[in-house]
Amino acid sequence: MADGRNQAHTRYRPRPARSPSAARPLAPGGKYRGGKHRMPHRMTQADELLAKMLKKPMIVMVRRFTAPKQVAGHLLAHLQWLIALEKAGLLFASGPFVDEAGKPTIGGMLILQGQSRAQAEALVQDDPFVKAGILTYELFDWRMSEGRIAISIDLSDQSCRLG
Repeated sequence: MADGRNQAHTRYRPRPARSPSAARPLAPGGKYRGGKHRMPHRMTQADELLAKMLKKPMIVMVRRFTAPKQVAGHLLAHLQWLIALEKAGLLFASGPFVDEAGKPTIGGMLILQGQSRAQAEALVQDDPFVKAGILTYELFDWRMSEGRIAISIDLSDQSCRLG
């Protein structure tokens, strides 16, 4: 080099990565002890927020119609089945997927609360759409963590309860 410095001494040379067993132990609260290798503060804040969240287990059913022309013939029974689940406190939410104009499209979704996957599967078998064989569905375990609910509203008849 022109300034006389040895080029090998001016280059950055990364140190080898530590093995997991050589990692520094964490202090209470998940923070690194001292030194320049501290966990970013926002990670700790995220952990604190996650710890406070509801984490209510629910089951989501995503439905896709295989015979859309047959839906109308089973719609009344399907709606009555949903309202019965709602009144029993088993249905958190339900509705069709819609286009920008609000018209139903490929199927819908419902969210069951207070049910195991096996219980949800048994309930779903009673859906008139399922019994008629006009849709396919998938069940997903879901954990509700964020949101706000102040009152109970049964959307089907617009009745409500405080609390």
